[in-house]
Amino acid sequence: MTQTMTNADVVRRGYQAFNEADLETIDRLWADDVTWTTPGESTVAGTARGKEAVLAQYGRYGGETDGTFRAQLLSVFEGDDGRVVGLHRNVAERDGSVRLVGVLRHAATVA
Repeated sequence: MTQTMTNADVVRRGYQAFNEADLETIDRLWADDVTWTTPGESTVAGTARGKEAVLAQYGRYGGETDGTFRAQLLSVFEGDDGRVVGLHRNVAERDGSVRLVGVLRHAATVA
């Protein structure tokens, strides 16, 4: 990450790192106290706190989909206050069928 990256660039790079399972980049981008909430009542729903817990949560996504889970970034919006919202679509295969998990938003505060 360079000083010339905007907050939106950081979020885009985070999505890329997620989809490439680039743990080194994820480790550089995230704060130690990162949280991630998966909404709903599925087996992967809940809030993970801390890098290790969030990475374990991501591992569950991969495990439930035989490694096919991807977050396809559709758009990134950056506010004047530095907050960023990424709009993405989750797509994965499960039991040989392609599933559209949903279109979701991700709000990020970049320090």
